[in-house]
Parts: sequence; structure tokens; C-alpha cells
Amino acid sequence: MPDPAARGAKRWSILLGVLGAIPIGAVAAGSLTVQAWQFLDPCVHWAPPGTSDGHGSKREGYFLPPGSLPADSAGPCSSRFTTIGQTKRQALTLMILVPGGLLMASVLAIFGVFTSKPRIIQWAALMLLVEVLPSFSLAQLTLAEAILCLLAAWQTRRFLRASPAGVYCG
Repeated sequence: MPDPAARGAKRWSILLGVLGAIPIGAVAAGSLTVQAWQFLDPCVHWAPPGTSDGHGSKREGYFLPPGSLPADSAGPCSSRFTTIGQTKRQALTLMILVPGGLLMASVLAIFGVFTSKPRIIQWAALMLLVEVLPSFSLAQLTLAEAILCLLAAWQTRRFLRASPAGVYCG
């Protein structure tokens, strides 16, 4: 029969890891979804401020190429016209690094607690600590998840020490 302390440590590990990973993972998945739809939207123009293709017109700090419809023109984009202040490549890079990194760390944390691998949980916590700086408005939530991941790794180590040969105790 497994030690009750080991069973309790495993439960705490799963609880801490999942409770920490779900909120930031959901926010990251939502952010990735919104940004991915922007790539498909015909009413979105991608151009960094102050750049031009040589024959564009300037509007609110952004140069629009000929044929782009401002918000007051007729057409499919007449009610909404969005200009993103970066190129598609820059947006894709940021999308992969920030919300993609947060989502990857969340998945690693959940995988680590369910497979009782404290090293994987620690890597997830390290990824989250690195993501604290570029995640700006999510910095507190990202830091809280990193701390919960470190606590989950500690609980997983307690579980592995208390159980015979690291066997899962249910």
C-alpha cells in the first residue's frame, strides 16, 4: 500500500501544476487565435510606422499602399480598417516567442506533473520566468505560474522520495 504522504504530495503536485498552467495557457491560446485571424483578415494592413513602398500615402503615421481603403471609403473594409505597426514576419516571430512560449511552458508543466518528472516542471518554470519580461500585462500571472510550477516540482520530488521506486500512487 502506498504511503499516504506520497499520495498527498502527488495530489498537491498535480493541483499546483494544473491550477498554475490553465489560466496562462488559456490566455496564450486566446492570444494566438486572435493573432492568427489577423493574418487572414483582408482589412488588416501590415506596415511599421514611417515606412513606405515608395508610392504609398501617409495616414495617421502609417503609409498605406495604393488601393488600401481607409475607414471612410466604400467596400468590404468600410466599417473597419486596421493597420498593424509591424510586418507579418515581426508579428509571427513575436507570436511564436511570447504567447507560443507561454503555451509551451503550460503544456510542459501539465505534462511534468502528470508524469512525475520534476525536471520538466522546472524547465517549464524557467521558461515562464524568461517570459515574464516580454509578457508585460501578464507578468504577474506568468510569475505566479512559475512559482506554482516550482512548488509542483518540489511536491513531485517529495512524492518520488516517499513512494517505492517512484511508482504512481493514484
